[in-house]
Parts: sequence; C-alpha cells; structure tokens
Amino acid sequence: MAADRAVDLYINYVGEPELTLKMTLKLAKWGPRPCGALVAAFAKSARGKVGELDAATLAIERDGAAVAPATPVADLVRSSKALHVVLRPAAAAAPAKAPRRRRLAPEPAPVKVALICQLKDASVRLKSFLDYHLALGFRRIYLYFDDPSEADDVEFAESYGGDRVDVRVRDAALLREWAALRGWDRLKKFAGGDVQVRQMLNALHCLARARADGMDWLLHVDSDELFHPGPGETSILPHFRYLQDSGCQLFTYYNFESAPRTPVEGGERDCFRTVTVFKRSRCLTPATAAADRCLEFWKSRSPMKDLFLFYQNGKSAVRCDCDAVPVSVHVWSPVDKRLLHALGRTNDHRNQGIDYDGSVKCRVLHFACTDPKMLWRKYDTLGDFPNACVADTVEHEKLMFHCVCRDAYVKHRGDDDRGEAALADLFRRSVALDDDDEIEAQIAAGVLERVDFIPF
Repeated sequence: MAADRAVDLYINYVGEPELTLKMTLKLAKWGPRPCGALVAAFAKSARGKVGELDAATLAIERDGAAVAPATPVADLVRSSKALHVVLRPAAAAAPAKAPRRRRLAPEPAPVKVALICQLKDASVRLKSFLDYHLALGFRRIYLYFDDPSEADDVEFAESYGGDRVDVRVRDAALLREWAALRGWDRLKKFAGGDVQVRQMLNALHCLARARADGMDWLLHVDSDELFHPGPGETSILPHFRYLQDSGCQLFTYYNFESAPRTPVEGGERDCFRTVTVFKRSRCLTPATAAADRCLEFWKSRSPMKDLFLFYQNGKSAVRCDCDAVPVSVHVWSPVDKRLLHALGRTNDHRNQGIDYDGSVKCRVLHFACTDPKMLWRKYDTLGDFPNACVADTVEHEKLMFHCVCRDAYVKHRGDDDRGEAALADLFRRSVALDDDDEIEAQIAAGVLERVDFIPF
C-alpha cells in the first residue's frame, strides 16, 4: 500500500444509543497498529455521546465476524478506500454463526511481562521483592547485581531458576557486552562511578535480552520499589493486555513515596512487609483545604519544602519490540523522539508531550529509606558522591534531601557510630510519621493512602 494513502473508517456502535463515527486513517501511521487501538480511539471520541465507555469491554466486528484486537489495521484495509466495522459492548456481541460461514479469531497469546532491576545491598528485602512480583504475574525478573561479591544473594536469586529469575553480575563479561550497546562511547567514562549510568546500561542490555526471550513488556524499577496494579487489583496482566491492545508502546507511571513509622527494633527491616502507608503522587492531591494543611505538614519537614523527599517523576515500562533507549533511570524514549507522542502514555498529567490516560491506576511504590538503618546504609554505600549525575546531565540541588543526607553522613562518618546517629535524627525529623491521628487525617484528605498488597 502507498505510504501516504488514507482510508475512511466508519465505526457503527450498536449500543445504546446507536452512533456512527467517521475517522480518516493515514495508513503510514495506522496500518501497523492493532485494531484494539481503533476501539480505544472510538471510546475516546465518543465520550459525552454514549456515556462512559471502557475500550476493554468493546468488541469489534467486520462482515459479521469478530476481529482480534491484535489484528493489524492494515489486514482489514486491503485495497478499499473505505472501511466499515461494527462496535458493540462485548457482553452483547452478535451470536456466533455457523463455522462454515465464519472463522473464529484465535484467542490472543498471554502477555509476557518482564522486570529489570539493578541491585546492591538488598538482602533484607530480596525474597519479598521476588515473591511479590512473581505472584503479580511477571513472567521473568532480570536481576543485575552491581556488586559481584554479594555471592549469597546471587546464589539465593539463582535458586528460583533462570526461567523465572535471570541473574547477571557486574563482571568483565558484562562490561564487554556494554561496549556493544548504543551510546557506549558517550557513557563509558561515567560507567565506573555513576550508579545511574550503570542502571541505564543494564536496562538497555536487558531490553535486547527480553526481546530475544520472547517477552512483550519490560518494566524498570529499583530494589526498594514495588509495582502495584492499583486498588483491588491482584494481577498486572489485564493492565498490560490493555496497553498491548491499544497500541501503546511506552507508559510512565506516577510513583508513591513511603510514609513509614519509626521501627521499634533497632535493626533494618523488610520494608515490603512492614510499610503500608504512602504519600500519593502530587498529581493526585485534591484541591481542598484539608489537603493543603497536610501538604504544609510535609513541606515543613522537607529541606526543599516539598511533599516528597526523593524523586516524584515516576517510572516507565516499554514494549520489547520498540526501538527505545532509557534516557534516565525513570523514563524510556523511542530512539526517534518524534514518535514519543504517538507511542507514549502516562497517568501523570504533569508529563507533557505524551497522551494522558487517567484510567490507569497502576503505580510504583517507593520504599524510600523506611528505617534509620536503611537510611544510613544507603549513604554509607554511596559515600561522598558528586552533585552531578546521569552522565553529567543532572545537577542535584544542595537542599535536596538526598544531598542533605550525604552531607550529614560525610560530616559524621568519623564518629564512633560512623554517622548512624546523625542519619537517625534526619529520619525522625523528616521521614517518619508515628501519629495515628495525623495518619488518618491525611488518608481522609487524600494526601496519604494505605495500600493493600496481595499475599506473597
């Protein structure tokens, strides 16, 4: 077909009330897309005309036969100048005709979702991290151990079997493989000292592996984060099926930040099993007096006068067959950045340049330094890091909590306790929330949320 050819599409919705919409499709753009994307486009265009529509509950037909959502639009167009399809609520789909008169569309293959994580010093929470994500339906977890000396953790992860948990360590072999990656010439001088550059290299390295392993989607998170599919959801698969059928290739999720209590015990704890209250993304905060009071409470405890102490720009998932690169530890981007708007979506309206989809309630839960010991260990590991990071593309502000913790640790690491008391004081003043009444008031105001987890 000619790359610039256009086809008029007529969609007849046979629900209540009946509605016909016309769309003009540029085949260069729409031909490779799945028909599920047409359903999503109709649901968006028909808002306000036929009530609330959920693209996941609509069925598409042509000539009386059901069309699989994954079918490319080009397969329907053929040489026609116009295309007519019927769209109806799935529950009211037309009765099946005799097999001799129609071919039933095959059930779509299960969506295979993988996860990439670079980790170090994660022993306390490693089992929970793996068990939780596997229970949610992730087909494979790719772990990249930044410190090859963590032999016990490596051995434990390998005990899950390579078909579920695939383990690599930072060794000479991995470094040789990094050298073959796109962008290595620019990043190689930073790879030794910039942990975020190593995360980006490992994410790009993993994308090719996941593609070769037959995975459909790849999500990038840290070892102190969990992916949560939303209130009441017990599986990631319906969400990624929705993304798959709608033609999306990159999705950026908002993140929540933990609001932990001060632990009774002195040692580090498994935060994934002890912390359930989180600061909701700022994009979800209601515009009410009660919420404003709660925001002021947190701002008064933050050096930067903000709700979150750490990052708040979310994390991303990418289709494995997308020609994409990580532009940070947070976000994937198409190599051809002009395609970002067409391929990318987000549930955080602050992310400009990509389509907003507020129907997605998935979020990344960031268990950011949930006890004094974890806080101290983080900065004992990082040491006196520079303000510049991500290959000198990001400059930390001195009042960032991240830098305040670093400076307190560096100032007191010569003390008898190597700075633990100084970091514990920061934890008490800025991180912990132990007041039950304040917690419940903030939950009622929509600034905090108590998250329910599936059993793991």
